[in-house]
Amino acid sequence: EIYRRGRNEAGEASSDATIAAARELSSRQRNRYRDVLPYDHSRVRLLPLGSAAGVEDGWCDYINANLVTAAHADRAYGPLPSTSGHFWQMAWQLNSPGIVMLSRLVEKATVKCHQYYPDMRHPKLDFPAEGLTVELADLQNHGYYLTRRCLLTLTATGETRDLVQFQYLTWPDFGVPHTPGAFLNFLMAVRRAGLLSDCLNRPPIVHCSAGIGRTGTFALVDVCLALLTQRCRQLLAASETAQLDDPLAAQPVDLGHEL
Repeated sequence: EIYRRGRNEAGEASSDATIAAARELSSRQRNRYRDVLPYDHSRVRLLPLGSAAGVEDGWCDYINANLVTAAHADRAYGPLPSTSGHFWQMAWQLNSPGIVMLSRLVEKATVKCHQYYPDMRHPKLDFPAEGLTVELADLQNHGYYLTRRCLLTLTATGETRDLVQFQYLTWPDFGVPHTPGAFLNFLMAVRRAGLLSDCLNRPPIVHCSAGIGRTGTFALVDVCLALLTQRCRQLLAASETAQLDDPLAAQPVDLGHEL
């Protein structure tokens, strides 16, 4: 019943939203799935970087990604071979501190995401059309997830930026993480790295393959934990204020009831 009501409300809220940009002929090859398209009102619009090629020939600002305010992240597809440069261009344009990748490249013999990032065999990738290079600076294996520190360079000016990618390895498509503990540890590691600390000005990029199931779950869990933490702080602050006003009348706060 709760799921049905939520789905109906979501449908009503999005009934007036349009996806015209995603249906443009120039945009179609940038979509991994035909039925997963970004809304016009919240989609990320690419801007030319430096002396990026193609501006004079008719610039296409489309990438299949939405800015999701409530989720504190920029939600996106797993990049295609033809959109890897656009992906890094978006990361530079938004001054993103990092990427959360929630899929493997291949799952059950199906390609879920193109390898858009550098690795030990190919430590530097060039994207001349976007005017960017991406270089692997560090790789760490944490067992159930990997971290890659990448150096982005805007070739027109030589300006560089650090960006960290977290890749979760044990979350199967159409499935759930093997243990909630590992997933929560991963989320806390992402938080400690600062990827979620300034989401309004520097949004992280979160993606899986379609950018719906695992991406949405990650964002929702983070939001729920943030709201829960905020509520607990409010209750504790109210309790401390009550004790200062009337130490004898103050009653202990039952956090268990709130949780």
